[in-house]
Amino acid sequence: MIRLAAVLVVFIALLLSPAGQGWADGGPHGGYTATTDGCAGCHRAHTATAPKLLINSNTALCLTCHGSGATGAETNVIDGIYEGTTYGTQNAGLNGGGFTYAKQDTALTGTPISGTVTSIHSVQGTGSYTSTATMWGSGAINNGAGSPFDLYCTSCHDPHGSPNYRMIRTTVNGVSVTVTRTDETNKSYTSPRYYKPNAGDGQWEISSFCSACHTRYMATAGGSGETSSGDSIFSYRHRIDAPSGAVVNGISYTFTVGISLPVSTVNGGAPSISPDNRSMVCLTCHFAHGTKATMGANSGSVAWPGGGTSPSGNARSSLLRLDNRGVCQNCHNK
Repeated sequence: MIRLAAVLVVFIALLLSPAGQGWADGGPHGGYTATTDGCAGCHRAHTATAPKLLINSNTALCLTCHGSGATGAETNVIDGIYEGTTYGTQNAGLNGGGFTYAKQDTALTGTPISGTVTSIHSVQGTGSYTSTATMWGSGAINNGAGSPFDLYCTSCHDPHGSPNYRMIRTTVNGVSVTVTRTDETNKSYTSPRYYKPNAGDGQWEISSFCSACHTRYMATAGGSGETSSGDSIFSYRHRIDAPSGAVVNGISYTFTVGISLPVSTVNGGAPSISPDNRSMVCLTCHFAHGTKATMGANSGSVAWPGGGTSPSGNARSSLLRLDNRGVCQNCHNK
């Protein structure tokens, strides 16, 4: 009964506030009047039950609006679907996937279907959460496979809004992050849009967000797949942020026409073939929240970066957008 009352307080506070429902990027929890009632939807000044003076634990509070069956927001991150009609296709899969279920076309059948996730970011309050999950590839060269990390919704997102895309925090894991908002006038929670701000910029910003934690996964130099980084585990790495059409060290980075994976474009424009303005970024191959991708005999038996082999099988899907190694074939077409 107490939990139900807390949920009702959140819903009522959001309805009474000028912000209304939760619309990222700017955030649903800001822009209040000088005498707003909205603060009481989530915080208590003297009787809070969770850090940051929250009325519920970090993720549990977020899920009172963004959870399965919740009505405070149209982005249902548990089932991985968008329930609204304004900013995407109703009941289509979310760009980030889901934490319990995900609606994705991982088999390239042309029809996305919902299924139980096989791998997720281990976020507090979801799935097989552990407070010491490994943040693979974190830290300096030769710093082992990664470091333990306790992940929360607010580790990545700022609930009070951010100048960044999808309320991404301006500082993640102690690293400054800038991911310029790209789709405020034509937002879509079901059609991925990633970009770099200007044609002359060397960085596709969304990758800087991922690499704030997965430091040694970030490989932008030409020949990263042929030149060792000097790291004992992450020695040779697939280049990211590589523009299609570029030729570096004799290697041509060219995407095939009709690639199904989401690519980054310049200035947020539509992907073009001539001149080519597409680039592969971290989220070209991976979902941010969770995936239902399945793995075959080869892909399911790949050891983890630290050398461990358990769990294996579908649990080794590593947030990939396609079954098995479809993300490789989709670009390289072997």
